[in-house]
Amino acid sequence: MRTLVFEAHVGGHFLNHAGLVSAALAEAGAESHVAVATGAPGSFEFESCIAPHRGRVQIHPSIAIDERANPGKKARAKYAALSSLVRELKPDRVYLPTSDGVVQTMALFRLVGLDDVLRSTHVEALLMNGAVGHPELLSQREHWKRRISYRVAKWGCHTLYHLNPFVRDWEMAQGIPEERLIRIMPDPVEVEKISKAAARARLGLPPNGRFVGMVGRLDRRKGAHVLIEAFLSADLGPDDMLLLWGPCADEIAPDVRRLLARDDLRHRVWFRDGVLKDEDFYQAIAAMDLLALPYTTTIGSSSIVIRAAAAGRPVVTTGGGWAERVMKRFPLGWTLAGPDPQQLAAMLPRVLEQSANWVPSEAVRRFVEFSSPQNFVAHWTDGLRAATGLPRASAFRSWQELWDSSS
Repeated sequence: MRTLVFEAHVGGHFLNHAGLVSAALAEAGAESHVAVATGAPGSFEFESCIAPHRGRVQIHPSIAIDERANPGKKARAKYAALSSLVRELKPDRVYLPTSDGVVQTMALFRLVGLDDVLRSTHVEALLMNGAVGHPELLSQREHWKRRISYRVAKWGCHTLYHLNPFVRDWEMAQGIPEERLIRIMPDPVEVEKISKAAARARLGLPPNGRFVGMVGRLDRRKGAHVLIEAFLSADLGPDDMLLLWGPCADEIAPDVRRLLARDDLRHRVWFRDGVLKDEDFYQAIAAMDLLALPYTTTIGSSSIVIRAAAAGRPVVTTGGGWAERVMKRFPLGWTLAGPDPQQLAAMLPRVLEQSANWVPSEAVRRFVEFSSPQNFVAHWTDGLRAATGLPRASAFRSWQELWDSSS
């Protein structure tokens, strides 16, 4: 069985997903190929997520996309690159860890009789955008656009995965019958097991006191400015500290300068502007008492919320979309009605106090288990295993199983 994993993106988690899937397919007995962007080799993501599998997986850095092009043109270019690879490699199965745009383009080409991918190849695709499942957060016009895009995506592959499990809830509410091709995929998170004391020692942070903070990119979408404003005005004690670590967007720089200009906070603010290695990311989360994620724009799955749960740390985040529904079922922390710095400031003393005694429940442990990389690859290899007569991977856990067990 010959397989092809196709991933045109480089930054963020994209190549990590492609590396996990292509390696798992090889371990399941496939002749595994992975195609990545021409500019991927040499990047940190490629060297850490793709290059280590060289030998087990055949790597093709052949996808050339103009990132300055509009989304429609980029989707067509990705589809053209995929078609070329299918003609060249003749895979039995194609896997698209990031399929938004490409799978819809494939469906449209199929409808007019010009598709040469689906015609000869089994395709499994993951949709990253699950906004169609949250009509309460979209205008009526925008939701109809999402509905059309989602429906077209179903025509473009044999198995369609979602990171956002609440898309299926919306379908059920609409009376849309269950389709075997729709499956819920884990958002994979791996966290190094490390104590708070050890994490702070490794990062050079004070061993005592309470830390609230944010890691990863610091921008307005994530609400970094909301957290800064809340920390500045909250009624906190001298041992309550703020950790901000990640690439700082220009739009946040004025807020950071105002924060750092406060002489009375000189020993309570820890700001590090830069990209985090994986081990730094894990340690920064483990070093904190509370993760604050007052998103201004978010609908889908938040990997940082999952990382915090895996590290045994609670979060306070903006309600709405995936976060609110997940946190109503699993005790992962607290939600804000909106990204309001004054509301967050009023909550911080209380939730910091409660975070000191926060212990992940059995339901949270199962939530973390569902979100493991092992379960992620078990889902991707499930169809291949069935087709080749192999048993289902022991790590396989379904979302329905998790949801039912936590009710």
